[in-house]
Amino acid sequence: MLPKYLNDSALRNLGLLTLRSRRTLMGITQGTHISLKRGHGIEFSDYRNYQPGDNPRDIDWNLYARSDRMYVKTFNEEQNLAVYIIVDGSWSMRLPEASNKWDFTASVALGLAYVALSQRDEVSISVLGSGSLFRVRSLGSFSSLGNLFYRAPEKEPDLVSEFRAFLGRLRAPGILIFLSDFLFESSVLESIAQLARSKNLDTSFIQVLSNFDREPYNYPLNDVVDGETGTRASLRSEIAPQEFDALLEQHNKTLRDLLAASTIRLVSPSLLDDPISFIGSNLHEVGMVA
Repeated sequence: MLPKYLNDSALRNLGLLTLRSRRTLMGITQGTHISLKRGHGIEFSDYRNYQPGDNPRDIDWNLYARSDRMYVKTFNEEQNLAVYIIVDGSWSMRLPEASNKWDFTASVALGLAYVALSQRDEVSISVLGSGSLFRVRSLGSFSSLGNLFYRAPEKEPDLVSEFRAFLGRLRAPGILIFLSDFLFESSVLESIAQLARSKNLDTSFIQVLSNFDREPYNYPLNDVVDGETGTRASLRSEIAPQEFDALLEQHNKTLRDLLAASTIRLVSPSLLDDPISFIGSNLHEVGMVA
């Protein structure tokens, strides 16, 4: 089962995009990204002095005629990359059910997986709390990924320990994308950022906030239950809108500052209306896709 946004037209558009890395990383197999490895790719890299055993076809004979010295052309070899997608599966991402938050998150995560698979990258994807990790290498397995998002979570995830466990299973450097609302304690955020920073990864965090997250006081809820802690609270009597807005902005500033210090890119959609446009436009603007 795939989200409603990932129809045939959307998938065709996503297939035209390319997932970009800010770093040149060693890949796994032949693919479409420029690798650190020097080989016989199509993009010229540099010259080096000829050494016995080099293929004569790699000698630049025009340069030899001008300099009377033999130089060999080297090329960047194109390889695929490992793409790691982690989704926060906690209750705050799924509730309230009337919100578009979970469908939007699932669509962005799966959309980016489709882009990566279209360029022959290997994708590892996990929803924290599901107890599952899917690793796929071809578009033929793409449709099965939707099942990861539309089944009840096994438990409220321990975000730090599950994030650490996911990173412990990585097989190669690559691109890491983490989708969450990041509405948890700063200590948890700091631990996750440190874990991501400890790996040789091009890391991006996508913060997904619904209208309810941004302005819960505009909703007719006098008594609510926190799905993660079980505590009850009155949204209308315990905090003024201005105070809530200030607290949320301070929380998000802490998030931005911490990730900037960790060289982790942060992107946040302003509206949760069109995940395909968000990938093709907003993520293009920040250089995640081309």
